[in-house]
Amino acid sequence: MRPFVFVVGLLSFVFLTISSIILLISLSPRLYVHGFEKYDVYATLSLSKEDVNREGLDVVSYLKGGISQLDAEFFSQQALVHMEDVRGLFAAVRWLFYLSLVFAAVVIGYLLKVRKFDQLGGILIWSGVVLIGFVLLLGLFSLTGWEEAFTRFHKIFFRNDLWLFDPSDTLILLFPDGFFQDMFMYMATGMAVFGVVVAISGMSLLRFWKVCVTMNKVST
Repeated sequence: MRPFVFVVGLLSFVFLTISSIILLISLSPRLYVHGFEKYDVYATLSLSKEDVNREGLDVVSYLKGGISQLDAEFFSQQALVHMEDVRGLFAAVRWLFYLSLVFAAVVIGYLLKVRKFDQLGGILIWSGVVLIGFVLLLGLFSLTGWEEAFTRFHKIFFRNDLWLFDPSDTLILLFPDGFFQDMFMYMATGMAVFGVVVAISGMSLLRFWKVCVTMNKVST
């Protein structure tokens, strides 16, 4: 297999999976509502279920680019500025998703055209292995403690300290610490499961290719 095709295929499949799961989980309205109910955010904010859900789902829409601004009467100025940074981060993840999708499609199309099913199977297997390894790495990272891991994440991806909120800030009350822990677990589980599925798909494709090769040799 050409190293260039292998590397491009591997990276595109891995980044496509990671970015798609991040977007799917972290922008799921159903999970937001579930989190509000699980952590009784309605009682914490002393607001109706409808009001809390509206503000929370507006955040989802804002991060997706559906609305241009959040409720300035509900969120503090610090929260509004920080959420602009968060939206920029999600925009970068979307770009990663689209670019990975294009490269993955090109690699798949090329390998199918030249009938290199074994090479495609190899890429899928190693993509699955890398994804599972990535999840294990996240697990090791989280062993330092959730607070430490959460702090490191923000220091890596944000260039300011606007993510350091007063505990009474409405953004913190709307999204308590457990909410983010649940999101992290959902994402890690999704990546691990998808990694296994991708690896098994690759092994199945490789086995199919070997059977086809064997049948061709027998027929000749």
